[in-house]
Formats: sequence, structure tokens, C-alpha cells
Amino acid sequence: MAVPVDALGVTTDPIIRELWMARLQQGISQKRLALMIGSHASIISTAERGLHLPRLDILYRWAEALGLDVVLVDRVVVTPTLDGAE
Repeated sequence: MAVPVDALGVTTDPIIRELWMARLQQGISQKRLALMIGSHASIISTAERGLHLPRLDILYRWAEALGLDVVLVDRVVVTPTLDGAE
């Protein structure tokens, strides 16, 4: 499943984008990250380029290797009122 990418060719998926930014900030290559999580650099590359989303178990290992957690949070739903205030 392909997802949209930005002008740099990086996915706009918010989770993968956060993982990409964390990887770059920590100076970790795709190859090194792949070794850290027991996967292949092509999995990371295709996810970061928006060509394919990784399996959930890989996503968890990816985040953990970068010192991050994958968590679910409640969405904040804003319901406009008749007077236009939120």
C-alpha cells in the first residue's frame, strides 16, 4: 500500500516520518537500523519512501531501536458550535 510522499520523496505517514526523523537525528543508516531490528534495509527504505508500510512487529522493533514507543491516544474531536466557536 503506497502512501503520499513530500517533495523530498519521504512518506507523509506521521508514524514513519517520526521514525525517519529519529533515525536521521541519531545518525543511524538504514542498513545499521535493519541489523538492529533483525530486518532488511529495503523494508526501511520502502517504508520511508512511502512505497509500503511495514508489519506491526517491525514497526515496534524499529521504534524500540530508536528509543521510541508506539502508543495509541484518544483523538480530540472538535465540534463547531452554531456561532463558529470551537
